[in-house]
Amino acid sequence: MFLSIMLGLLVIKTDFSYTVVKLSEIQAIEVVDKGVSGGGILTVTLKGDKQEQIVYGEDNKEKWDDVKEWLETNVFNI
Repeated sequence: MFLSIMLGLLVIKTDFSYTVVKLSEIQAIEVVDKGVSGGGILTVTLKGDKQEQIVYGEDNKEKWDDVKEWLETNVFNI
């Protein structure tokens, strides 16, 4: 999983999909570790209807650690 911010957009890219979300439309971002097996789940909740969510899972521990580190570094930009 790869995340980046450009021109007011959050870009989420995985091996299977590509998502672009306006930063102004994001209400919350939740990161949950899977535990001992490594990896985790990233959930982006959009403003408005709380049931509108974008959910991604990552099984690779190294990639998941990169996602968490990126979010810690860029949380204030979001």
